[in-house]
Amino acid sequence: MPTEKVGGLHGTWLKLLGVISIAVVVVAVWQLTASSRGDDPPPTGDGAELSSMEISPAPDTAVADSSPSSSTTTNLSTSPSVGPSSDSGSSASPEPSAEEEIPEPPPETTEAAPPPAEPGCSAALRLDHSWRGYVQVAVVVTASDGERIDGWKVDLDVDGVEIYQFWNMSHHRGDTYRNEHWNGRLSPGEETEAAFLAEVGRHYELPDSVPCVPVA
Repeated sequence: MPTEKVGGLHGTWLKLLGVISIAVVVVAVWQLTASSRGDDPPPTGDGAELSSMEISPAPDTAVADSSPSSSTTTNLSTSPSVGPSSDSGSSASPEPSAEEEIPEPPPETTEAAPPPAEPGCSAALRLDHSWRGYVQVAVVVTASDGERIDGWKVDLDVDGVEIYQFWNMSHHRGDTYRNEHWNGRLSPGEETEAAFLAEVGRHYELPDSVPCVPVA
């Protein structure tokens, strides 16, 4: 390339760079001047629409003071006094009112004591010996569980039996025999023994017991 053309291109580029530098300086000076005057840069696009909207102030969110004023006094003691008054001098335990009914205690029930058992006795017959036509029989007299007896008598009326000898008892009348003076008093449950010899028939039947009656 010829040297003259190269020098012309360099001069053109230099001029172009100078113009650009001047333009940059002018823009910088203009922005600096605008900012010192307080002018806002021109809005563009949606910013212009937002600037035209009226922005209402935020509502007052202050919460009202619900606490009572300092001049108001509150009585904090709301529970009633349960103790007795110091002036009354009454007891701490309340007395029942006249309208309250005091329950009566249940009546005492006592079981009636059973009546004492009357004195009594029993008489059992026991065959001790037997041979042709004759028998020896024991009479066992026992006092009952009531009271003591002072004497006894037994009825020895037995069919087919004819008493002809006896001991530890005495003949009273008819077929009745009673105690001797040494074996008449018997405590409850105590027993004594008498006996007799008798003539019997072929078909006699000796009972297990005979009637006994206590005597004074």
